[in-house]
Amino acid sequence: MRNSIILLFITLLSLSCSRLKYLNAFNGYKGNPKNVVSTNYLSQVSEKGDSTIEKLSFEELYSFDSKGRIVKHLFYSSDSNINKNWWKYVYDKSGNIIQNTLFRKDSSIVVTNNYQFNKYGQIIQREYLGGNDKSITQKRYDRKKREVIIYGYNKTNDSLYEKEKIYYNDKWKDKEIIGFNKSGKLNTRIENEYDDNQNNTRQNWYDSNNKMYEFYKNFFNEKNDRIRIEKYNVRKGDTTLIETSKIEYQYDLKGNVIYERFHSNKSTSSITRTKFLY
Repeated sequence: MRNSIILLFITLLSLSCSRLKYLNAFNGYKGNPKNVVSTNYLSQVSEKGDSTIEKLSFEELYSFDSKGRIVKHLFYSSDSNINKNWWKYVYDKSGNIIQNTLFRKDSSIVVTNNYQFNKYGQIIQREYLGGNDKSITQKRYDRKKREVIIYGYNKTNDSLYEKEKIYYNDKWKDKEIIGFNKSGKLNTRIENEYDDNQNNTRQNWYDSNNKMYEFYKNFFNEKNDRIRIEKYNVRKGDTTLIETSKIEYQYDLKGNVIYERFHSNKSTSSITRTKFLY
């Protein structure tokens, strides 16, 4: 009897450990927040240049259950066409989101995505349903080689065509991304480089002739948040820095970002303020 109880306890413990193992709990936020509200503003200097004007761009609200699953996701935009839309999520027992549906404020459906996963929690199929539009994307993994071929659905002849190929590093980060057109010819190629913390420190972009035409350098702070982006053009062997962007952060006591300001030397600027209820 005692051995049976111990065996039952071990079985239940094993089941509880495997449950929701692929869930991105609380969207990665620290401190298990109950509600998160993020408000984004576009920032611009006044005509006189003596003040900064902030214009509301969008606002999102997330509510989570005790396990970190999304139970409410509202979206408000200054564009009245997508005012007060909301998302509904359906999870499987491993914590994967197998369906998400976007509703208008009158509860009519805008779009639905259905997902299928392999046993490693990787998406192997996405079905998109939006009005009269339907598309299917399939991913076929070779886990030994750490690569995946992504196929898109061609409605014209009811077939799948090779759309993209991704090679991963040993941490399953995108090492190389190769995009193809519907004829199977090279469209674009991207190489990624990472530091020891798996931060993406550089991206090299290649055209359909496999020639590099631009690259990005990314710099990170001690919290692994990106703080600077440098964009370079490559033309006829010459490399030119054409844009520099900076990101500033403020954090709460839990380590979550409550203030983020993005600005570049091209006068692009945005501010995101986030409130957490724990």
